[in-house]
Amino acid sequence: MFFRSQEPPGYMVQCLKRYKWIGLVSALVDAFAVYYVLCRIDTTNYTVRFRLKLGNLSQMYLLFKVVLHMVVIPLYTFSGSFRSAWKTVTTRYNGEVIASFKDMSQIDSIRAQIVFNYMWKDKVKFVLRAFAMVIFTVLLLTLNHHWYRLLSLFVMSIWFTVMCFVCTVQFIFFPDSARLGEPEGSQQPATHKAVANIVVIHTIGIITGWSLGNYLAVLDWREPYMFFPTCNIIGLCIGHVVSSIIVALSIWP
Repeated sequence: MFFRSQEPPGYMVQCLKRYKWIGLVSALVDAFAVYYVLCRIDTTNYTVRFRLKLGNLSQMYLLFKVVLHMVVIPLYTFSGSFRSAWKTVTTRYNGEVIASFKDMSQIDSIRAQIVFNYMWKDKVKFVLRAFAMVIFTVLLLTLNHHWYRLLSLFVMSIWFTVMCFVCTVQFIFFPDSARLGEPEGSQQPATHKAVANIVVIHTIGIITGWSLGNYLAVLDWREPYMFFPTCNIIGLCIGHVVSSIIVALSIWP
């Protein structure tokens, strides 16, 4: 869909800015969750049942974050507003279809639809291949094949893939300026480099956090959060927090 607008160029830059800051907010929620588990939960005289319950709650938290990063964060990143997303009105002018808007924020809603629909099959294939690589590596490295552990690793692999690739894949397969109604050259090479840096930083940070969780699991600490899968999820959250802070402070735009 083509349209004209009075909006200054730089839609991709605006989306990157939104993504890094909303990602930081999501990471701060992870930081609070880790703080709550480590410092606020009464672990005196805990039982094995309590330990399993804590692990199940941790996995439910991961699934909540998966939904957040698959739906809410992409919508906000590319539309700039939760309320006006997907609400567009079209009209004709001189035989050319353009878009008329109630407010300027709806311009990004139109563009968000273009971004999401652009090469969507390739995006799905990219994410599925990334998930296949993650789950294959995880299963290759695990020695315990109990169904509960495998299920937990499956959930963690989904979380890892969603955090690292679901939103950034939209930037990797980003429409050209003409499709978005922007002047030529509005997508500068620096923005594409920033996308690559974001993917690398998040991937390395979360892998490091996952490794930290595995290390915590082998320590002889008699705390309920130092057992699988809670300790691994704590490590994942720490890795997400650190990588998001690095992205927010060092990636420009």
